[in-house]
Amino acid sequence: NTPHPVSWSRAWQTDPLGGALSDQWPELIASFRARAPLGREAPPLRGETLDGPAFDLDAYRGRKSVLVVFGSLACPPCVTNIRTTTPSLVSLYEQYSQAVEFCYVYTREAHPGSRIGAHASMDEKRRNAARLREQEPFPFPLLIDALDGANQLAWVDPQFNNPVFLVNRAGIVVYKSAWLDASELPQVLD
Repeated sequence: NTPHPVSWSRAWQTDPLGGALSDQWPELIASFRARAPLGREAPPLRGETLDGPAFDLDAYRGRKSVLVVFGSLACPPCVTNIRTTTPSLVSLYEQYSQAVEFCYVYTREAHPGSRIGAHASMDEKRRNAARLREQEPFPFPLLIDALDGANQLAWVDPQFNNPVFLVNRAGIVVYKSAWLDASELPQVLD
């Protein structure tokens, strides 16, 4: 939860007026493209879930595509896209769950503060994940990433707080976005 030397928030906050981009954007884009590249086999994704059995992305190979969403309780877009937005992740899951499994990967707290702090232990991380599920109930698996963020690090640089990926039945990354915006997902899932 420490500041990253190059960060998307610093980049957009320093973009010059008139639509130009700051010099940090090429490095950010390259960083995002480098992990879990489109058209390649998805990195492993496995771990404990909040509600029961472990999640393993490989278990869906040949059976279902999987939408992988990374997020936390302290990231407003992660929370509002679950039930509040139109469409929401919950409404999309209801529509597409026969063909697509959804997996929410609980990562580090994106914006820790006095009400939601950075995780110092797995117990704290589990409590915050449970709090998210209680505040914004959803029917799909909630995988709790390891304290060191091993799953997130395999997929994306942690400066991207709430990315989303679609992995097809063959285990190939066919869609990725640096930030979750559920309004983009119907055309992707179709």
